[in-house]
Amino acid sequence: MGKGIRFRPEEYYEASHEKLQTAMHLHEQGKYPCAMYFFGVSVECILRAYITAKSPEFDEKHVLPRLFISSGIERLVSEKNRKKIGAALGDIWARWKNDFRYASRRKVEGFMHKANLARYKGDFLKENSRIMRDAASIIVVKGMAKWTTKS
Repeated sequence: MGKGIRFRPEEYYEASHEKLQTAMHLHEQGKYPCAMYFFGVSVECILRAYITAKSPEFDEKHVLPRLFISSGIERLVSEKNRKKIGAALGDIWARWKNDFRYASRRKVEGFMHKANLARYKGDFLKENSRIMRDAASIIVVKGMAKWTTKS
């Protein structure tokens, strides 16, 4: 089996914005499980952009906390923003699994129940997607802003 496609940091950077926009569109359409998957991917992409800018080799797979640490992104922002980004990452990590790419709505709902994330009134998938939207926006937008000043 091959190693897959190699991506340049700029390609991950561009993909982070595209995936965030796709997730927003899916959220607005009420396709919450798909939106939730893409919100997580958008965060993964911005973190991978920072990692591959330092070194093309890394082994964090899809583990967002490890990607976050390896990215070094927290060292580029103020203390206030560091806490905000850390909290946002926690919101994403609690709700996102890379395996959601294979999951039906029912499977995602089951995950949310087991993770005690179905406690919201009304459509709990909608609320979890909204939380992820807000969190992914914080991480991706801050990451993109620092990338601009970094270049």
